[in-house]
Amino acid sequence: MEHIFSNQMYLNPRPLEDRVDIVEVEISEIKANLNKLERLVYKSIESTERFKEEMVEFKKEMKEFKDEMSEFKSEMSDFKDEMSEFKDEMREFKDEMSGFKSEMSEFKDKVDKNISNMNKQWSELARKMGTIVEDLFSEPFKIVLEKRFQEQNIDMYGCNIKKKGYEFDILAECEDKIYIVEIKSNGNKSEYQREFLEKKDTFSEIFKDKQIILVFGSLSLNKDSIRYLTKNGIYALVYSGENCDIVNYEDLKS
Repeated sequence: MEHIFSNQMYLNPRPLEDRVDIVEVEISEIKANLNKLERLVYKSIESTERFKEEMVEFKKEMKEFKDEMSEFKSEMSDFKDEMSEFKDEMREFKDEMSGFKSEMSEFKDKVDKNISNMNKQWSELARKMGTIVEDLFSEPFKIVLEKRFQEQNIDMYGCNIKKKGYEFDILAECEDKIYIVEIKSNGNKSEYQREFLEKKDTFSEIFKDKQIILVFGSLSLNKDSIRYLTKNGIYALVYSGENCDIVNYEDLKS
C-alpha cells in the first residue's frame, strides 16, 4: 500500500473519492488473495490430513507385513528343523536298509545253500527209494515167473545192471528168453511207459539170441496205464501189499 502514500500522491493529489476507490479496489484484491490463500491452506491441510491417514494406514500395513514376515520366518525355521529331522531319519533309514540288504544277502546265501543241500538229499533219497523199490520187486518177480510162465532155470540180475551203455532195473534170463523189467515208484506217468516201449528195438539188438519180454513194474497202475501197456505187449507188474503179480497176464496170454 506504499504506492497510496507515494510522493506522486503528494505531488499530484487526487480527489478523495478516487483515492477511496483505489483503496477499496486494493482491499478487494487483498481479500481475494486472502481467500485464495485460505483455500490453498485448507487444501494443504486436507492433503496433510489425507497424507497422515495414508501414513497411518501404511504404517498399519507395514506392521502387518512385519508380523507376517516374522510368522513366515518362524514357519521357515520350523520347516528347516523338520527337514533336518527328515534328513536324519532318511540317513537312519538308509543305514537300516543297508543292514537289511546285507542280512537278506546272507539269508539268500543260506537259503541257496540249504536248497542245494536239500536237492542233494532229495536226489539221494530218490536214488535210494528207486533202489528200495527195485529190491522190493526182485525176489517176488522170480516167483511170478515160476507161477505165471512156468520158468524153472532163472538167472536173476538186479538191481541197476549195466550192459552196453544201458542200465536195467531187473533182468531175468531163462534158456531162450530174457525178461527186462523197468521199475517205477510212480508208474502212471505216460512218459515212463512210452520211453520204455521206445527202447524195445535197442534191447533186441543187445540180446539178439533171446526172446525179449518187456515187463513194466510199479507200486500201483491205473486202468489207463494197464490198457496202454497191454496194447503195446508189455506186461504190467504191480506190487500191492504183500502181493506181487502181473495184472494183465490173461489179456496178453489170449
